[in-house]
Amino acid sequence: MRIGEYTEGPELLPGCLWCDGTELNKYIYDALFASIGYSFGRPSGITFRLPNKPDYMICYDGGWPTPSEMVKSRLDLIKQIYNKMPILDE
Repeated sequence: MRIGEYTEGPELLPGCLWCDGTELNKYIYDALFASIGYSFGRPSGITFRLPNKPDYMICYDGGWPTPSEMVKSRLDLIKQIYNKMPILDE
């Protein structure tokens, strides 16, 4: 994905952020800021806002996730779900 590109999905991809209107520091996310600027708001002089698009994410590092990163991401999600499952007593 290119920096500032949107994609939809059930799980957050590496190098992406959820489009939930979050306020970010423009110096920390400088490449993303260079791409979208203040298009979605300017809360302060050093922050900018992400778009508010539920279930969408936006790329901030400019690289597609590798197959191994995708597998790891899915395995991490499965682990989180498994760890939240109640333990049934016999």
